[in-house]
Amino acid sequence: MPKLLHKLARPLRLVDRGAFGPVFQRDARIASKRTSAFWIRGLYALGLIALTSLIYIADSMDRRFTYMGPAATIQQLQRFAPMLGAFYIWFQFGIACLIASILTAGAICEDRKKGSLSSLLATPLTPGQIVLGKLTGNLTQLVVIIAVGLPLLLAIRLFGGVSPRFVFTGTLLALSTAVVHASISLAASARVRSTTAAASSGVISGVLWGLAPMFVTLLLMLSSRRPGLTGFPEFVMSLSPYYSLGVETIASFGRVPGLDDTGWIYAVMYNVLGSSFFLWIATTRLRSLAIAGETSAPAPTPKAKEKRSAIGLSDALNVSDNPVRWRELRQPLFARKWHPYVFTGAVVAILSYVYSQVGVASGEVLTVVSAILLTLLYFQASLIASNSIAGERESRSFEVLLTTPLTARQIIVAKWLGAMRRVLPPFVLYYALVLVLGILPGTFALPLLIHLPLTVLPPLAFLVATGVWFSVLLRRSTGAATVNLLFGVAIWILLPMLVGITYGMLHQFIGNAQFDDTLSSLLVTNPAPMTLTALQGARESVWGPSASERRYHTFLPFSLLTFTLTCLLFALSYGLFTWLALRGASRSLAHRTFRIPARL
Repeated sequence: MPKLLHKLARPLRLVDRGAFGPVFQRDARIASKRTSAFWIRGLYALGLIALTSLIYIADSMDRRFTYMGPAATIQQLQRFAPMLGAFYIWFQFGIACLIASILTAGAICEDRKKGSLSSLLATPLTPGQIVLGKLTGNLTQLVVIIAVGLPLLLAIRLFGGVSPRFVFTGTLLALSTAVVHASISLAASARVRSTTAAASSGVISGVLWGLAPMFVTLLLMLSSRRPGLTGFPEFVMSLSPYYSLGVETIASFGRVPGLDDTGWIYAVMYNVLGSSFFLWIATTRLRSLAIAGETSAPAPTPKAKEKRSAIGLSDALNVSDNPVRWRELRQPLFARKWHPYVFTGAVVAILSYVYSQVGVASGEVLTVVSAILLTLLYFQASLIASNSIAGERESRSFEVLLTTPLTARQIIVAKWLGAMRRVLPPFVLYYALVLVLGILPGTFALPLLIHLPLTVLPPLAFLVATGVWFSVLLRRSTGAATVNLLFGVAIWILLPMLVGITYGMLHQFIGNAQFDDTLSSLLVTNPAPMTLTALQGARESVWGPSASERRYHTFLPFSLLTFTLTCLLFALSYGLFTWLALRGASRSLAHRTFRIPARL
C-alpha cells in the first residue's frame, strides 16, 4: 500500500517540485530581470498597435471615399474585424513558436558551459523535475508576451464579428504548438553545445512536427487516388495545428459546409503528446549526462584530438596568419555526421514519391519546395552567426580570443566566414534540387541557375553579418538570435506589409500608373518577390523573337536582360549592406575591447 501511494504521488511531486519548483522560480526570476525581456515585450506591443492602427486607418479612408451609409459602414466594420483578428492570431502563432524555440534553447547547454549543471544535478530534484522546471521557467516570458496582446485582440471585438471561440481556440493552438517547439529545443539543448543549434532544431523540427499530419494525408490521398478528404485522411489532417488553425480562421468568417471545426481539439491533443514525448527525450538525455558525468563543457575525445593534431601538422604554417579564421573554417558543419544524410534522404524520398504521382513536368511542387527550403535557410542564417561573439562570452573563451594579436576587423570577418560556411550546404542542396528537378526535365529555363544565386545568397550574407553585429552588441546569444530574427522579419515581412498598407491609403489620392510602378519597384529590395519572379519567369514566360525579350511578369514586367541587370544590382546592393554591417560590428568590437578596428 505505501508503494502504491508513492507511485500515485509521483505526478503531484512532478508538478509541485518540477513545474513550479525551485528551478522554475530561479529561471523565471532571472528571465524577468533581463533588459531584453522588456524590450521584446514593448516592441511586440508597439508593433501590433502600429499595424492595427494602419490597417484601421486604411479601412477608414476606403469607407470615407466610397461614401457608405451608416448601415453599410457597420457591415464593413463587422467584416473588417474578423480579418484583423485572423491576422493577429496568425501573427501571434508564428511569433510564439519562434520565441519559444529560442527561450529554451540554452536551458541546459548554457549550464554545461558555466559548469553549474553538476551542482543542479546534486540537488534532490530528479531529471524530470529539472527539465519541467526549465520548460515552465523559460516559457513564463512567452505567456507574458501573449498576454500583452490579448487586450488588443479583445478590443477588436468592439467592432463585432470576432467570436470568443476563435480567440480561445487560436490562443490555445498557439500555446500548445509553442510548447512543442520549446520541448524540442530543450531536448536538443541537452545534446548539442551551442544555443543557436538547439534553437534551429526547435524551429525546424517543430515545423516538421506540425506538417507531418499534412504530409501523411497527402501520401494517403495519392496512394488511394481519392479526390478529397474523407474518413481517416480527414482525421489525420486535423492533427496538424496549421490546418486546424486555418479551419478555425475560415470558420470565423462564417460557417462553411464540409469543414469540421472540432479538429482543433485533436490538434491540441497531438501537441500535448508531442510535448510529452520530447520532454521524455530531454529527461533521458539529462539522466545520461548525469550518469556519464558530462555536466561541464565536453572535452575533446581521443579521436577528435588525433584529427586536430593531423590538421595541425598539415596546416601548421597557416595557423599563425589568422588563428580565428583557421579555427572557424574547420568547425564541423553539422552537430552529427548523420544529420545531412538523413535530411537529404528524407527530402529526396518525399519528392520522389510526389513526382512519381504528379509527374516531373509539374512546376508547382518545386515552387512550394523552394518556399519551404528558403524559409528554413533564412531562419538558419539569422541564428547561426548570433553565437559568434556572444557564444565566446558564454563559454568564457572571449578573454583568450582577445589575447591574439588580431584586429577587430580580422576577428569579425573570420566569424562571418565561418558562419557563411555553415549556411552554404543547405543552399547547395536546394540548388541541386533545382538543377535535377527543374532544369534537366525542361520545366524551368537555364537562366534560373544564374538568377537564384544572385537573389538568395547576398541577403543571406547580409543576415549573417547583422547576426555577427548583434552578437557583439548583446551579451547573450539567445538575445542576439532573437533580435536578428526580428530584424529579418521586420525588413522583409512587416516592412512590405506597411508599404502595402501605405500604398492602399495613398492610392485614394494618387491613382496614376506612374505612382503604382514606383511603389511596386520597392519590392525589388525584397528577396522573396525577387526569387518568386525568377521562378515564375523561368517557368511561365514565353520566348519572343530573341532571348532578351523573355518576359518575367510578377510585380513588374521585366525582360530577361532587365531582370538579370536588376539581379546584379540587387546583389551589389546587399553586398554593400553586408560590408556596412561588418564594418559596424568591427567598430563596435574595437570600441568595447579597446582594439584597433582597422578599415574594412
